[in-house]
Amino acid sequence: MTNGRVRVHGRLGFVINTGGEKLWPEDLEAALATVNGVLDVAVTGIEDPEWGERVVALIVSDGRQIDEAIEQAANERVGPWAKPKEIRYVAAIPRTDNGKVRRSELNPSVLATRPSPAGPRGTISAVSDFVEPASQR
Repeated sequence: MTNGRVRVHGRLGFVINTGGEKLWPEDLEAALATVNGVLDVAVTGIEDPEWGERVVALIVSDGRQIDEAIEQAANERVGPWAKPKEIRYVAAIPRTDNGKVRRSELNPSVLATRPSPAGPRGTISAVSDFVEPASQR
């Protein structure tokens, strides 16, 4: 709140409620985009019985595993509660023609039911592992 006014930084439907804290994905994405080795990033939340929503960072990297740097950037620039509970490496982030993340294509049910073959912090070979095919929408 600034000067008695509330400022909204994105669409309310995209706010992640994790552990009682509200997280605008754009804020965390901006922080994670500064990490050396991150080529692109999107942040989403998936249902979690303990946290309400679990913060998941989808990272396009230059080939390095940069989990610790990502967690450190989230902690320092947004807050410890914003650290991703999962970091997943993807080939690409679905975006609109003007560069905005297609959040509706970051399908939480696919994220929840198709974890990385290498575990929650592994590498995914294709965006289709996260994005519901158009034929199933």
